[in-house]
Amino acid sequence: MLNVKQYFCSPIFKILILFFYLCTISSAFSQTDSLATKSYDELTKLYVQNIGKNPATALVYMQKAHEVAKQTNDTAEIARTFYGLAYCNFYLTNNSKTLQYVEKAIPLLLKEEEKNGVMLYQCFNLKGMVFTDMGENSKALNSHIMAKEYAKKNRNIRNEIITASNIAFIKKMHKNYTEAIKIFKESLAVLEKSNIDDETKLSYELSLYVNIADTYLRMKETTGEDYIKEARYYSNLGLRKCSKTTHTIVYYNLLLTEIVIRFEEGIYQESITLAEEVVTYAKEDNNEATLCNAYFYIGKSYAKLKKYQQAITYLEMVDSLIQKSEKSYSNERQLNRILAVCYTAIGEIEKGQARLERYIGLFDQERVDDVKVMNEVYVKNDIPELISELEELKKIILATEKKKQQLYFIAGILTVLLIFSIGWYRKKVKKVKKHVSDVLKKVAELEKIQVQEKNKTSTISEKVTDQKAALILEKLKKFEEKEEYLSIDCSLSYVADKLQSNTSYISNVINNYKHKTFKAYITELRINAALIRLKNDDKLRSYTIQAIAEEFGFKRQETFSKAFKQETGIYPSQYLKKLREKE
Repeated sequence: MLNVKQYFCSPIFKILILFFYLCTISSAFSQTDSLATKSYDELTKLYVQNIGKNPATALVYMQKAHEVAKQTNDTAEIARTFYGLAYCNFYLTNNSKTLQYVEKAIPLLLKEEEKNGVMLYQCFNLKGMVFTDMGENSKALNSHIMAKEYAKKNRNIRNEIITASNIAFIKKMHKNYTEAIKIFKESLAVLEKSNIDDETKLSYELSLYVNIADTYLRMKETTGEDYIKEARYYSNLGLRKCSKTTHTIVYYNLLLTEIVIRFEEGIYQESITLAEEVVTYAKEDNNEATLCNAYFYIGKSYAKLKKYQQAITYLEMVDSLIQKSEKSYSNERQLNRILAVCYTAIGEIEKGQARLERYIGLFDQERVDDVKVMNEVYVKNDIPELISELEELKKIILATEKKKQQLYFIAGILTVLLIFSIGWYRKKVKKVKKHVSDVLKKVAELEKIQVQEKNKTSTISEKVTDQKAALILEKLKKFEEKEEYLSIDCSLSYVADKLQSNTSYISNVINNYKHKTFKAYITELRINAALIRLKNDDKLRSYTIQAIAEEFGFKRQETFSKAFKQETGIYPSQYLKKLREKE
């Protein structure tokens, strides 16, 4: 699954802040005496000229501008220089210093809150971006909600789009993909209707295309379905509109998306070739996040090609970068899973086991974080937004007396729908719990039947008068005992060959004596076997749904999930969740 996090982890994103920051701040570069005579305004211009292409130089200008601001004791200018110092350090991936300077800027700006609304938005937005970079999305959410409030107060459509996309990004990183895509697309629609200048609008569009394509590619992890067609559509839109020289950062983000698409299509060598191009750029630009993602997909592709030693080389480089970084990388869990496979494949079992244990630990932590953060998003953002919408509705009702009754009716319907949705959700959860409980009882019964079958001494021929059918049933019993139905090639003709009979007769015997079709018979055997083994085999429970499906004779994850649901009333993921809770 896609893990292009860090560039996507600068929600709507580092490059975009330049467009609304140019009017506010700057810094100083040279340590020579030539800067001593420059004014605050001159230093800010030098800062603006350098921040995008040389943040280290911009930092020196900003440090000098800060000294000038302190000499004049201008609170507003001091606050702006603190923000400028924070922004330079963010570009230089020094997150701890970024937070220190932002925290110094905010109290100064709050002294004249009405006047400094735009700067306060920028500070909270930057703070949220840093926390997202660090993987602290609960704190990031709080900052983005504050930024959203200032964007609304300032009636700044551009900043509202950015904030909405930042919150959508958090939803994406915690697997609420459908909601994330909905918000990204809504932002595109708002952007299209806005009067933002064309160049700025294009930059925002490109970043949204990257996020939408990335989110579609991630959806396979939770739904089991491919959304490559949708991802390619938005990726191609972005590549057609962006310029490699003008929109360099977004261009390589889109190239990363293309790398993942090639990987998902099984074109591993092309994926490697594109990733090597990204590596060259990332090294030249000193872009740690992009380098990590490129190395990750080179290693992942080599693993698929069974070139395990080469895969290990690249994946260990990614791991080394992650361990040294202040950032949080969403591909760390997958990295450990692939390394576990690679080390095991070359015979380094201990290293493989260590990586597997690390993978399981990260997987469990991710599940906890996903639930925690999405609950916070719901409570702190989604519900207040709903309340805000209802408040707006009330204002319209009061302002338009003629439509009062009609609008009250609509508000009532919305409330009923909300209550109904909550009730429906609780009922659904209760129903799933009952199904899970029933399945566990069924597994216990199946295990009991297995023991009884082993202890039986009577033969089928004692009960079945048709000797030919009895012979087939005896052979079917051995077929079941050997679990030959788990073969991925198991079909009616396959079973007929095994039992030295013909397909018509086998089908009739199963229909008459098993009281089900051949397909239902095989499916039931496979699902029952899966239920028992998953309960008793903790290693098997760590497999992906696709791997488990193949283990029990299903070629596709979707077919397995559908059959599992039909037989038990729940999906494999729900069953696995319950089993893991009991560990």
